[in-house]
Amino acid sequence: MLFPIDIRTILYVFSISNLLIALFLFVFIRITHSSDQILKLYLLPKSFYFFAFLLLGWRDIIPDFISITAGNSFLIFAISMDIFCIKQTSGSFVIKKLRHHLIFTTLLVIFFWSFSQNEYHIRVVVNSSILFIFFMHGAAPLLVQGSGFTLQKVAGVIFLLSAILFVYRGINILYFHTQSSLLEPSTAKLIILYSIYQVSIFNTFLLFLISKEGDNKHLHEQNKKIETDNELLNKLNTTKNKFLSIISHDLRGPLGNIENLSLLMQDKENNFSDSETDKYLNVIQQSASQANRLLNNLLYWSLSESDSIRFTPIQFSIKNLIEESLSLLSPLAIRKHIIIHKQISEDLIAFADIEMANTIIRNLISNSIKYSHPHNSITIQSFLIEKNMVKTEVIDHGIGMSPQKVLQIFNSNEFHSEKGTSNESGTGLGLKLCVEFAKKNGGELGVESSVGKGSCFWVTLPSAPPHTNTS
Repeated sequence: MLFPIDIRTILYVFSISNLLIALFLFVFIRITHSSDQILKLYLLPKSFYFFAFLLLGWRDIIPDFISITAGNSFLIFAISMDIFCIKQTSGSFVIKKLRHHLIFTTLLVIFFWSFSQNEYHIRVVVNSSILFIFFMHGAAPLLVQGSGFTLQKVAGVIFLLSAILFVYRGINILYFHTQSSLLEPSTAKLIILYSIYQVSIFNTFLLFLISKEGDNKHLHEQNKKIETDNELLNKLNTTKNKFLSIISHDLRGPLGNIENLSLLMQDKENNFSDSETDKYLNVIQQSASQANRLLNNLLYWSLSESDSIRFTPIQFSIKNLIEESLSLLSPLAIRKHIIIHKQISEDLIAFADIEMANTIIRNLISNSIKYSHPHNSITIQSFLIEKNMVKTEVIDHGIGMSPQKVLQIFNSNEFHSEKGTSNESGTGLGLKLCVEFAKKNGGELGVESSVGKGSCFWVTLPSAPPHTNTS
């Protein structure tokens, strides 16, 4: 005998200690007003342990059938619910899982009842097999899962060792038939009893520690979310400041020109010649066009940043789209004596959002005119490429760009723009829109450029078979 205390007393101590733990949990939940469903559910296995050890301790006091059947049934339910609670602490409580687990446990308890009248070694083998199933059912997912809490893996190791212990118990009884009364002390029996008891007690501490670990993990995730939100707010604040800078600087210039020249031309004392009038009207028209393009880009950019822009892809003719943009931008080209060459097939059909595609083409042509020297030429060509895409290239022989400048253009966090060859101003916002809109339509925007030699901006859009109803 390992200890001077008899097994009946040990079982009573095990029973009372689990009752005290259950009472402690109940008081803790009431005082802290805890909403932890797993913690509340854990009252159930503690109560089952209390009745299991109590009934097993009443062996020879109450009928053996009640002690054996009811005591072992409570023990199976206790271990089953104990393992279930430990497994569920890493996730949200799902009543459906609990229902399935209780049904599974009940079926195994009924299976044990069918052997309750058999010989001692048969009952022990069946009981050990059932408990082995539960411990392995608890150990396997806790040990193999990639996520979860560290302490749950500790619990998984404990469940695995317990499963091995019950395999040993079943094999030992099956082959050696070492039958003895439950209350008769033996080394193997005491090891089994203390193992079950230690699992019941240790799991209580693990449950609290895992719950605390979960709170810490949740707090860490909340802090990470706050950091992400702060980064987003900083980005939005930077964008807002950029918008204010654009409005105050780039928009004030053309609007100021329109206001000042309008007042100048309204003054009756000024007798302007026809050439002077045409000159001022051209400046007013340029300023109005510049302000209009800027406001359109600002509108599209704000809608794009807030995911509020509508995306409605349709089939349309690439040639018609380019001709429409040229009709608006040709005065700018004529003013700088720039010749525009077109190499566009009549039957090229794209499938994309036509407003976004229009914004892309208009910005690319406008930029080419802006950075081309007077009396230069621009070539616009469209053609089919592999993977069913339509590629449109806008080629100029203007000032070109360095590789560093190209990288700045495609950096979504920065805005860069340089004065045009006729001192035209810009914001760099238009090309940002082109990049975003090309991606949104399943295409891509790129550039090949050399300083002093010019640039070739290109965009790809999904193609569509020829269609009579094009826009």
